[in-house]
Amino acid sequence: DLVRRLYRLLKNESISGLRSVVALAKKCYKQALNSFPGDIESTPDPLLRTHLKLLQGNALLGAGMNREAREVFFQVYRICRIEGLQSDYRKISLKALMNAGLATKNLGDFKAAVQFYREVISTKILVAPSQEIQIRNLLGSLLTKMKDLTQAGVELYCALKLAQELGEDKLEADVNLNIAVLEFARNDSCKALEFFEKSRSLAGSDMERRIRVELNMGTLLCDQGEDEQAWVFFDKAQDYARRNDLERYLPLILTNLANIRQKQGVVREAVMLAEEASSLASKLEIDDQWIKDCRSEERR
Repeated sequence: DLVRRLYRLLKNESISGLRSVVALAKKCYKQALNSFPGDIESTPDPLLRTHLKLLQGNALLGAGMNREAREVFFQVYRICRIEGLQSDYRKISLKALMNAGLATKNLGDFKAAVQFYREVISTKILVAPSQEIQIRNLLGSLLTKMKDLTQAGVELYCALKLAQELGEDKLEADVNLNIAVLEFARNDSCKALEFFEKSRSLAGSDMERRIRVELNMGTLLCDQGEDEQAWVFFDKAQDYARRNDLERYLPLILTNLANIRQKQGVVREAVMLAEEASSLASKLEIDDQWIKDCRSEERR
């Protein structure tokens, strides 16, 4: 909806801005960044200017430039607060706060990210039930990573119920995936597999969702000692990421592949994969402790 409105707004104002919106809608993040107007601040319409800054932040986030993205989202949120969170500004404010939390999570500061999402819920700026699903899903995922499994379950199963009530298949796919990870953390592999399969079915041809399913399925199989099967899932996720401008998933995928080759004694390939993962993680400003731990293991 936001992209369609921006498309109409930009038709008579900025060809470069229009190109950036189209590229972002296609998830071509680098192309979108290269197409943004040189000086967004010179855009005369204040609402359009704020929209553009939000989309610039989204493009930075998609391209893995998390620190820059977070700063842009903070700027957008401050602008919206000054405007009093009226109607359109309220929607932009919500997106900015949500995505600032996501950028913060990507930078490894889970506690701060949790605070962002709890603030979104407590300040009552949510404008649609689907947004509550997204927030609770992100919050549940973070809490799982922080080992607060009880509270993670509360958030995720609440999100699942809302998604089912609204008939939001794509959002339900996302929630099912995070519940699978939660149940795996609770040592219930059978239940985890059940939710993984539900997520895969609901994801359909959505490549980003498919990557997340394949990546998490591979992780589960690795934990069960099924490295050969896990490789198939990780390799499929790698292929999806490379072919669909989803480079930000590669550090974690490549680290998994390196870890498998290390265990198999294929040292040269393990080192090559690990070095590429490390290089990409640095380039994309990803601070993932799991990647660091795996790299440390490979050096021993």
